[in-house]
Amino acid sequence: MKYITLIIGLLVVGCGKTEPLGSGSEYNAGLATDQNTTKANPVKEIALEEKAVGSYELKTDLGTYKIAIQNGGIFLYYENGKKEDEAKWSILDRSKREILADYPDGVDLVYRYELDGNLAEIAEISNGKRKESAKEDQLIWRKIK
Repeated sequence: MKYITLIIGLLVVGCGKTEPLGSGSEYNAGLATDQNTTKANPVKEIALEEKAVGSYELKTDLGTYKIAIQNGGIFLYYENGKKEDEAKWSILDRSKREILADYPDGVDLVYRYELDGNLAEIAEISNGKRKESAKEDQLIWRKIK
């Protein structure tokens, strides 16, 4: 009699709701109880403003030139170690990674932030008119800090 009660008990417990065969849950059943899985952390996109801040250098036969893009919109220009000019900088076109150096004399320069971290001087804006530089004439400023 004990065995019959045990068998009936096992049959009742085993008669729970089941998933139809091929539903996929038989493959994922172990994942629900796996405590060792890790969630993927989303990658924080660094803003162009943060990426652009730093020092850049251009070496030519005439000397070494440096620009410093600082937080707060300050853009400094140096020739052979001597500060020559100061401008305000801002993002001109985020989708094109363009940065504008707005000089007080009215001639502004447009830089493109390259994926390697350098800056390409790509255009000049004077009297509200933009003049693109030819590809071979674009100056590449190497990021140094």
